[in-house]
Amino acid sequence: MVRKQVLMVIAAALILLPLSLAADDMLILPPQQQMDQDQEVTDEQLQMFGISLITIQEIQLEANQEIQQVVEDSALSEERLNEILNLQQADQETFDEAVSSDELEEFEHTIDKLSQIHLQANEDMVEAVEGFGFEIEEFNQLAQIIQEDPALLNRLESMFSN
Repeated sequence: MVRKQVLMVIAAALILLPLSLAADDMLILPPQQQMDQDQEVTDEQLQMFGISLITIQEIQLEANQEIQQVVEDSALSEERLNEILNLQQADQETFDEAVSSDELEEFEHTIDKLSQIHLQANEDMVEAVEGFGFEIEEFNQLAQIIQEDPALLNRLESMFSN
């Protein structure tokens, strides 16, 4: 059970923490040292990685709660928000016929709020990972190595199962 949770959090972290930041951000980052699967992962690295995962999970939970609140507070139902989202992929005439100007305004307002929450959560996760001494690329490489190495995953689980 713990293993599945750890793997799910690692997978979520990989999705939410992009391997590359925006092009402008990439220019100011120092070159990264490639983490090799043969490279020994220290207990300290593993501990910091685990604490980072816990922090990421807390940030994700908080962001999900905020997202849920924004959707609940919207004048549009969650179902209607999804319908409008799907209608955006239709041709313009179909969209214009199916969505009123008031709905469109509320939809855009809601989407803006959701985007802000998502961006803030990503910034918070990056800040957390960097605060624990990792660069994003290094963190993602370590996450990938842990996912692929059962012994390393066992070490991580044993550190946090107490």
